[in-house]
This record gives sequence, structure tokens and C-alpha cells, in this order.
Amino acid sequence: MLKHLPFTLLWMLCLGSMAMAQTLDAVVPETGAKDMAERYAAEAELPVLATASTLPKTLQKQLAGLNRQATTLRHTQSNGKMNVIAGYGAQGKLVFKMTTKSNGVEADFTSYYPNGKRMDSGRLAYGKPDGLWKTWYASGALRSTTAYDAQKWQAVSQELRRANPKSSFHSHALPSSLASNAGFARHTRTAPAADGYLPPFTTALAHGAAYNYHPNGELSDSTTYSYGLRNGLWTEWYANGQKKRQGTYLKGQKWGGWSSYSPNGELAKLEEYKADELLHQKQYGRQK
Repeated sequence: MLKHLPFTLLWMLCLGSMAMAQTLDAVVPETGAKDMAERYAAEAELPVLATASTLPKTLQKQLAGLNRQATTLRHTQSNGKMNVIAGYGAQGKLVFKMTTKSNGVEADFTSYYPNGKRMDSGRLAYGKPDGLWKTWYASGALRSTTAYDAQKWQAVSQELRRANPKSSFHSHALPSSLASNAGFARHTRTAPAADGYLPPFTTALAHGAAYNYHPNGELSDSTTYSYGLRNGLWTEWYANGQKKRQGTYLKGQKWGGWSSYSPNGELAKLEEYKADELLHQKQYGRQK
């Protein structure tokens, strides 16, 4: 049939076939290369099973001392700088996730309850909490917000290891209760909360404002910390929002007048303190 077609038409058909072949040769390799590159990139981002000992030393330091136990670790590295470590429990549920910064010193940390809700979240520096940390109840309600300072923790701990710490800055800037290794350890060691909540870090230096909340969302207490010690006005509230107690701390010790109230807001007791020592008190109402 083709032999009966005009020569010009046959020539046009040949040229069209050659052009189509060239187009396919140009398009298919590009598309294939793009798909291949995307697939390799995706595989490079897949989490890799790891153990703490196989992680870079900077990451090992960040994980050291954390009170969040995981049976499985997954490690992802992006651009050779950003590291993501995820810890999973026995049932495969996410326990914590830590993303390190490019400098290897700072890391964003979040841990989770078995129901998937956040337990706590904040930044780590040199393996210590730094900046604002938030904690939540298993219901999802906010539990607390606390300011920490990792650089101050590191500076004081280094000064305490000096051969002659009496000539260093902390002996003058800090209260005597912190001017020893035992005192510093006592005021920076974290402990479980009354309801059993355990912070993810074992040691921390609170420095700044701190707020605790009742499970119903009402403020429980508020204060300010200076080098791990309560310093300034301290106020406590009942779960119904009524003020419960109020007074002043000076370098971790109660000073001056303190007042206590009943759940309905009536004055219940007045106290006078000096360096944590109760000088005298007076009770009111039914508590006399």
C-alpha cells in the first residue's frame, strides 16, 4: 500500500517518525533520571535502625542521661548536618523525637505518652534543658512551663571543679547553698512530680519564670528561679482558682510575711519568716 503513496507524503512520514523518536529519546531519559533521583533521595531519608553506641558522639551526649527508655532507635540524617533520632517502645509507639541543630550542640526534644499525646517538649544544649520547657498531662492539658539555662549550669559546674573556687565568680554571685558540689547537685537534680511524672532530664538549672497548672487548666503555682533557687514572689492557687498561699523567697529561703487562705478565699493564716525560720504565726477562722 505504501508504494502507491506519493513520494512527498512518504518523506513526510519518515521525517515525522524520526522526530518522534528523537522526542522520545530526549523525554524518556530525563523522566527516568528524575524518577530515579527522587527514589534515591527518598531512600536516603528513610530512618535507619541504630543503637546509641553507633551514633555520632555529639548525639550520644545529647541522649546520655535522658529518662526516656526506647527499645528501638531510628536515625535520619539530612544534608549531613541535621539529625533526627526517634525512640520507639516495645509496642512500636513513639516515645521521643530529638532533632539536632547543625552545630551538634543544640537539639529540640519532645516525648510522648502511650496515647500519642505530648508529654514534654523543649530545647537541649550540651545535653541539658535550655530555654522554655513545657509539660502536659496525659489528657493533653498543659502541666507546666519552666525556663532553664544550660550555659549557666555548665559555667557553675566548671567553676566548682576549679582548684581554688573561692576566687571564682560563683562564690560572690551565688548563694552559699550553691557554692559547693553537694549544694549545686541538690538544687539541680530533678525529681518525680507528686503524680509520678518524671522529667526527661536528670539534672537541670531552672533560671527564670515557672508556672504549674492543675489538670483542669487552672494555675497551680508560679514563681521565679535564680540559679535553681526560688527567688521572688511565690503564689499557689486551689483548683477552683482561689488563692491558697503567697509569700517571698530570697535565694531559696522564705523571708517576710506569708499568707494562707481557705478554698473559699478567706484568710486562714499569717506567718513571718527569716531565712526559712518561722518567727511567729497567727491563724484565723476555723483553723484557730
